[in-house]
Amino acid sequence: MKRLGSLLMALGAGIGIIAAAGIGGMFHLAFPWLINLALAKLTLVGSAGVMAAGAVVHRLAVRREIAAKVSAGDGERSAVTSGDDNER
Repeated sequence: MKRLGSLLMALGAGIGIIAAAGIGGMFHLAFPWLINLALAKLTLVGSAGVMAAGAVVHRLAVRREIAAKVSAGDGERSAVTSGDDNER
């Protein structure tokens, strides 16, 4: 699951970079410039959504691993850290 989350975040970032280059360079498609701009903005919004989905999947996978370690252990919660000290 962590691999899937990382893959989705990387995919979203790649799509976002391509969309930003499209806005900056204004790739010339067969549409008027306003439609090209709207398509580029929708692509940016879509890439942000893919990155957010990847972050959620990654976070859920980390939480599942921590829960498995805690339930398998002797109940000592201080031995397992999530890496996010600001969570509590």
